Amino acid sequence: MSAFRFAGLSALLAVAVVSLPLLATATPEAAASARTTPIGKRLAVLKGAGTIAGDVFGFSVAISGTTAVVGAADHAGAAGRAYVFTKTTRAWKRAAELQGSNPDTGDVFGFSVAISGAAAVVGAYGHAKNIGQAYVFEA
Repeated sequence: MSAFRFAGLSALLAVAVVSLPLLATATPEAAASARTTPIGKRLAVLKGAGTIAGDVFGFSVAISGTTAVVGAADHAGAAGRAYVFTKTTRAWKRAAELQGSNPDTGDVFGFSVAISGAAAVVGAYGHAKNIGQAYVFEA
């Protein structure tokens, strides 16, 4: 993972400050011309095992190469889950289901996910009454 750099953030903020007035003065005709053709072809639809309405599957997502991690923070009373998918030559396959070491209602495990190479990090900000925890998993 690359280190967070404040210089990049300040440059981005400077661009945003300059761009925001330009966006505010756009004509209604320009704002109404939405793209009607798809940008690309849908490659897959990922689903978690046993997820139900309200699990918020897909609230957090991350991808690195041929591996994706998808969070479902409200699964099982907000104990949460995260799912790992890998891309094969034909399709995306579910490879693993992740949870915290001592899952409890309200952990919100999977609210945030990140992946770099073979390591994935999953956040559970509600763990231990909002003390929070982050779990590192490695393939």
